[in-house]
Amino acid sequence: MRSTGRPVIGITGNFKSEDCLLLLAQAYVEAVAGSGACPVIIPPCPDARTVETTLDRLDGIVFSGGADFSPEYLGEEPLPTGKFSFCPERDASEFLLMRAALERQMPVLGICRGEQLLCLAAGGKIWQDLPSQTGSTIHSQGGPRNEASHGVDILPGTLLEGILESKHISVNSFHHQAVREVPPALRIAAYSEDGVVEAVESAQFKPVLGVQWHPEHLTLTQSVNRKIFKWLAEEAALYRTARTIQDKAVSIDFHCDVPMFFDGDYDIFDGGTNARGNMESGLKGGQRQEQVPSRVDLRRMRLAGQDSAVMAAYIRQGRRDWDGFKAAAAKAESLLKELHDRVARCSDVAGIATTPEEIIELKKQGRTAVVPGLENGYALGLDVNLVDRFAGLGIAYVTLCHNGHNDICDSAYQCECPEHNGLSAFGRTVVHRMNRRGILVDVSHASERTFYDVLECSRTPIVASHSSVWSLCRHPRNLKDEQIKMLASAGGVMGICFYGGFLAEGRETTIKDIVAHIRYVSDLVGTDCVGIGSDFDGGGGVIGCDDSSEMVNLTRELLRSGFSEVEIVKILGGNFLRLMETAQSQALKI
Repeated sequence: MRSTGRPVIGITGNFKSEDCLLLLAQAYVEAVAGSGACPVIIPPCPDARTVETTLDRLDGIVFSGGADFSPEYLGEEPLPTGKFSFCPERDASEFLLMRAALERQMPVLGICRGEQLLCLAAGGKIWQDLPSQTGSTIHSQGGPRNEASHGVDILPGTLLEGILESKHISVNSFHHQAVREVPPALRIAAYSEDGVVEAVESAQFKPVLGVQWHPEHLTLTQSVNRKIFKWLAEEAALYRTARTIQDKAVSIDFHCDVPMFFDGDYDIFDGGTNARGNMESGLKGGQRQEQVPSRVDLRRMRLAGQDSAVMAAYIRQGRRDWDGFKAAAAKAESLLKELHDRVARCSDVAGIATTPEEIIELKKQGRTAVVPGLENGYALGLDVNLVDRFAGLGIAYVTLCHNGHNDICDSAYQCECPEHNGLSAFGRTVVHRMNRRGILVDVSHASERTFYDVLECSRTPIVASHSSVWSLCRHPRNLKDEQIKMLASAGGVMGICFYGGFLAEGRETTIKDIVAHIRYVSDLVGTDCVGIGSDFDGGGGVIGCDDSSEMVNLTRELLRSGFSEVEIVKILGGNFLRLMETAQSQALKI
């Protein structure tokens, strides 16, 4: 549990190896302390475990200026011109530290060398020696740091413009390396008069900023530069609050499709193969290399403070005959057993959970809870007794259908050509059996008529595990206002889906769209009816929340949007826990 009080911001120190000295200009410490944060100096230490422990105690980080980057980190031969000051110990340590901080979604401010490090760590390039490679003359290492030497134009609509509330400022210059190529995860925020990149920032709504100049030395003479450190302190405080809420809450992703990757080279701990515990492989910002395109694994969930996820065995619909049904049931059973086996191999950090009590207990133990689910009732064929078989494998819910009608119900994707006009007679039998086994009935993917039939038929509250709001995006998979009202009145819950096509029409979607859907449901019926169903690995993922390591960003955005801690705890997982408990306790009375 993080303590309350001022946010703690780390500042990387320079290292003079020949004298074993840790060096840092006092201006950094004064600028951070003056912003209302608590400064802590971080010495170079290229050890992954040490980096992990250090970041556990920080709420933000400043990567300071200092030594040049060795050409080997740039993939280049050393230039014969220019005076260089290399520090390989610092290079090794700070690349590891930057990558880990970015993957944790931590607020980051890079200054001079720190801006260049940010660019390199995210996959960009820098000039090894700006004067000799570009002919630039206004950037110098000889001028006083507390005096402005040239102007900077700030691009409109950038984070930096919002921080400084200005389109042009005068800055100092004390460098000869600079950003050359900006990677996709970043965008340019400012240029100097000669066209050199003077600032970069996150292109993904994250609190990440790098500036080429030294604002810490200008805070006494230019109040505008104090705003940069004030921004960092505010973001660090918000990050601390988000992490503290996640420490208290039991966070549950209602729906992801991890078992889809079990046929490939997938490690449930780290996505790839034999990469467990390897923080060096976890470069965030567009460079993490994976052997499968999965968006979920236990390591990333733990980084984001994500306590639990329903990992659903998705069954592709085939022929609706005896052979097809037999194959579908066998596939579902195989995937669910494989899920149990893979989690068991990571028993020190995770466990299978089938009840709310087990989810809560695993969190207390510091382990991640994996909840099995089944997507597409086609796997039941025409045999209601298969509900009992899958109940024995711990499923929390059955999504009644997918993108096509089956023998249980009509699908939203074929709503104009219904087969059963909602729930079939067999489907009603299935719903009643699920009620008796304490298995939630999931109406995501179901047609509107099916939705209402299930509400009428089910004796326990139902779930729409990964559905969004029709009024904000008119897709047949989304729920209309009347459906949401009926779901809420029956004690049900919907998990907002992160799939872009369900969030907005005809444009790129971002984390702000997820929050807009959550806000809409909250305003319509209250926060007791809404949660999160990412659909990661089934198509879900947007800018700012594109995999499980970025789920903390959603908590941060909910705070920005004015949701209270009590409301966020419900949204993150409290509502799903309540729903599970209700379905399982009422099953004993049916």
